[in-house]
Amino acid sequence: MSRSFSAFVVTVFLLGYSSISSAQWQSSFSKRSPDQRPTLKEVSKAFDEYWAPLNVQKGYYLENGVQKKAPGWKQFKRAEYFWEQRVNPTTGEFPTTSSVVEFQKSRFHLNKSAGVTSTASWTNVGTSSSAGGYAGIGRINCVAFHPTEANTYWVGSPSGGIWKTTNNGGNWTILNNDMPILGVSDIAVPSDYVTSNTLYIATGDREGAGSLRALGDGGVADNPSIGVYKSVNGGTTWTATGLTLLSSANKLIGRLLIASNNTTLFASTSDGIYKSTNSGTTWTQVLTTSHPTVNGGLYMIDMEFKPGDDNTIYASAQSWSTGPRIYRSTDGGSTWNIVYQASQGSDYRIELAVTPADPTVVYGIVCYYNGGYVLKSVLKSTTSGANFSIVWNGTLANHNLLALDVNGSDLTYGQGWYDLSLAASPTDADVVFVGGINTWYSTNGGTSWTIKTMWDGAGAQEVHADKHCLAFQNGSTLFECNDGGIYRAALTNSNWSDPGSNFVDKTNGMVISQLYRLGVSKTDVTKTITGLQDNGSKLLSSPTWKDVTGGDGMECIIDHTNPLYMYATYVQGRIYRNSDGFSSSATTTISNNISPVPTGAWVTPYIMDPTNSQTLYAGYDKVWKTIDRGNSWTALSGALSGTTKLRSLVIAPSNPDVMYTADLTHLWKTTNATTGTPPATWTDITGTLPVASASITYLAVKADDPQTVWVTFGGFFDGNKVFESTNGGTTWTSISGTLPNVPVLCIVQNTRPATTQLFIGTDAGVYAKDGTNDWILY
Repeated sequence: MSRSFSAFVVTVFLLGYSSISSAQWQSSFSKRSPDQRPTLKEVSKAFDEYWAPLNVQKGYYLENGVQKKAPGWKQFKRAEYFWEQRVNPTTGEFPTTSSVVEFQKSRFHLNKSAGVTSTASWTNVGTSSSAGGYAGIGRINCVAFHPTEANTYWVGSPSGGIWKTTNNGGNWTILNNDMPILGVSDIAVPSDYVTSNTLYIATGDREGAGSLRALGDGGVADNPSIGVYKSVNGGTTWTATGLTLLSSANKLIGRLLIASNNTTLFASTSDGIYKSTNSGTTWTQVLTTSHPTVNGGLYMIDMEFKPGDDNTIYASAQSWSTGPRIYRSTDGGSTWNIVYQASQGSDYRIELAVTPADPTVVYGIVCYYNGGYVLKSVLKSTTSGANFSIVWNGTLANHNLLALDVNGSDLTYGQGWYDLSLAASPTDADVVFVGGINTWYSTNGGTSWTIKTMWDGAGAQEVHADKHCLAFQNGSTLFECNDGGIYRAALTNSNWSDPGSNFVDKTNGMVISQLYRLGVSKTDVTKTITGLQDNGSKLLSSPTWKDVTGGDGMECIIDHTNPLYMYATYVQGRIYRNSDGFSSSATTTISNNISPVPTGAWVTPYIMDPTNSQTLYAGYDKVWKTIDRGNSWTALSGALSGTTKLRSLVIAPSNPDVMYTADLTHLWKTTNATTGTPPATWTDITGTLPVASASITYLAVKADDPQTVWVTFGGFFDGNKVFESTNGGTTWTSISGTLPNVPVLCIVQNTRPATTQLFIGTDAGVYAKDGTNDWILY
């Protein structure tokens, strides 16, 4: 249900577990200087040792016979998968550059008119719709409202841009397709928007989640902020303001505020607070904090004006080292004082809310680590933030508003480092909403709470999990941004518990999903199945999309002879088969038919024989084969990759006996995949491939030649992007050409032209190669 992991990892080890003491963690990781960050190998080893006593399988473990979800496990493994394709595979060291930086150095960016870009036309087909409720499309970080038109508002997504609707979610338009970073953390709309057409956005992903910051130390990010951008034509074009950040600096912006004069702005960031008094032309840092790479740092993640008083500003931080704090300024941001200090070593993050109904009231919520990030307390100030008191104590109440369950009875599960949001009604200062995995509300100033939405609908309205923003448009309309999209609740009377105030999904029409894999039908061009982060697998049966599985969706296949047979996966190789095109729920978990049931890589490869669709292969530590669509399986190999698991698997279209498989650093080949008695004979053909400097990410075999194979590489090692062998792996040649120095994640051959035409997917777009020509940006 969620994405971020860095905060969880740090605090989990800071607090320690049976196999890892806090002294060990602090001495080996947290006390290092920023240029001595731990490697992926070190942090992954420590994380696995932490969970080893509980024998976690695919994110769950048994406790007294009851299956429990391991908090943060899935988020860590998801991020580990992302980074293993980008770190140095030998040392595990994180990159010191980013794909944005490297692309901007390349000829494709510097010499755009020199014939390096194709004229290909692309049409966005989605995923763009869901049924709402538990289903969703993708995460939304923030929402901002038109000052006078209730049906017009904007939303920002972590990697899908800023979107606008003028008809209350009936249709959506993307506004920043051409920016190098599509993540949007916050949006500021001036009160004179009707005449100025001015908008501001904070770029990047404020949660540090789609950005997947370095495991454990908050360092490297793939979707950091590049600063605050401004549009003076309603979002048609954007220009950088004076607050411009280098992608390689790996900074985040948590909140963006604009004062009532429409020229003064504040941005809270991972190294303090910045202020502009000239509509963003220049900025001054008015509060300086240490970056999260320095002993955990202090990330200023939230900020609010006192209603009616732009000189009084409240700001809150998240930190695992100093403990989170609330700051206040009463002189327009010139000076700041700490007005609330949470506990060091356990408390982690604070979110804030204010209300025009009583400008002296400030609410805060504090999450802390108790096995998971749970809600410790609700704070309230009636003195304009001069001091705070606890109005609700989660520990004393034996109640956790961030829990997974409908009663809040699980005091050890929560994701407050990732999904934590707070809003107070602008017309009633006693009405407050808290968002975590679920949404809760109070009508008495936070002293008692009632659940409003529930991720699985068990006891409350079913709405997608993981709330990143709660925002009142007015006293009777509330929006929530979650991992599924944007939802709107309109109050029909004075009682928020009335069913008429239920949330309605307004996301359809946006294209913001984060996809792992997709599969297309070879017999029906209208059908495509996709695997999405957080939002399961979805099937396009043109022109509409439907949800077919939940959780995280991975690799997908549609049978090439009978499109009613479809396959989807969950993390680490749980493979589902459906035999009626997902028109019913007749779905079988065919990976359970392997004995013992194996655990694969985060995205486990499985493929279909090109000549016999009832034969499939799956790669775990071994390659497994089925000839009856998964009813039974036979090991086709011994344990090829027992420690890191297989990542890639491909079969030669012209000769199904020839198959190649790879983990991150080794490549194997067999020539008797279909003949003879299993297991087949496998040979290591890694040879001269540059596996010491970059990880293998994908394989492809030429359609009419089983001896021609292509291998792609991740990492940031110039020239080591795509390699070719024309003799079955005996020798290898780089065909990387002048590709930008960014990770290459997949490759496919277009078999229709007479020439050999290749396409690759990278961190910086799709590239094409025709015959012996160099690559062009497609």
